[in-house]
Amino acid sequence: MFGIGRLRMGRIAGIEVVLHGSFPPFLLLLALLYGLGGGWREAAITLLSLIVLFALVLLHELGHSLVAQRLGVRIRSITLMPLGGLALMDTLPRRPRDEILIALAGPAVNLVLAAPVLLAFALAAGPLDAAVLLGDSLPARFLHANLALALFNLVPAFPLDGGRVLRAGLALRLSYLRATERAVLLGRVFAGLLILLPLLGPQYLLLGLIGVFLFVAGGRELRGARADDLLRHRQTGEYLDPAPWLLATYDASVGELQTAIAAREGLAWVVVDLEGGRFGLLSRRALLSACLVTPVRLPLAQLVEEGLLPLAASLPLGEALQRLRASGREAWPVHADGRIVGVLRRDLLEDRLEALRRGRRPAAPTVSG
Repeated sequence: MFGIGRLRMGRIAGIEVVLHGSFPPFLLLLALLYGLGGGWREAAITLLSLIVLFALVLLHELGHSLVAQRLGVRIRSITLMPLGGLALMDTLPRRPRDEILIALAGPAVNLVLAAPVLLAFALAAGPLDAAVLLGDSLPARFLHANLALALFNLVPAFPLDGGRVLRAGLALRLSYLRATERAVLLGRVFAGLLILLPLLGPQYLLLGLIGVFLFVAGGRELRGARADDLLRHRQTGEYLDPAPWLLATYDASVGELQTAIAAREGLAWVVVDLEGGRFGLLSRRALLSACLVTPVRLPLAQLVEEGLLPLAASLPLGEALQRLRASGREAWPVHADGRIVGVLRRDLLEDRLEALRRGRRPAAPTVSG
């Protein structure tokens, strides 16, 4: 039931719901503070209000998630944290219309939940007045929480829902990455203002913490968008292994290969033309081992475990990485215009993606051959 830093609560509509590891200590700390400052009755009411609030946050995130599932986006989990909730998607919605529908679904849930309370107030007390709406009763608190969640999330500051609608609008005329960069920039301005608010007084501390959360979350989303852009919009031929490689015919011998290795310093790969459009791939480690234990006249074709159809240099990098992962291979030959142009290495590509996701600047791709 327990994971590292999180508490699994179960599944709703096939979506795992978890509490962030900081959530239980956060509730206990608040209970202690209110218990010491305002009495244990006030602490109990505050805790109950927080539990209801985070139930509403969960329903808000479920609104996003269920609409996303209907649009073909798989939701991995929903995580509840002291400063909000997060629905983790396996893939990002690519059509602006889909992102708008998913973004608006969360606030729509809160507005639907608020509507019956407003109606009940109107039926019970006649025309709505400020005293009823701004009261401290449990129904009023429920109303305030839903309206606050809906209206705050509609602020056009990424990664809030309104910011996602803004990004979707920008993506109608800009690339997805450029739209994300613009939306994140505006979101960081808003987050910066929230971070400065505690300077006006300690009553704004929570808003300052929310600003920090939005600033960090926006940066994380931007890094993810950059990694996604790499996989979707960059071609395989742009990210070949820069190490030297050699193309050999299927009947070339191990002895001839020994001569080639000695003549070409740093040779990392030999691509073996097996004819019929298939190619074998031998790494330097495999080549050196073969030179030690196999007869010098043995054809290279007999060292090849599997003939591969080379990847097109124009293939999106994400599709090439999927092929490498599915096959379990460490590398794959790449061709363009009917000839081999290099080798794509899985570990180099994974390292580049990890660098983008961590915010490091990866080295520029280099092509050699």
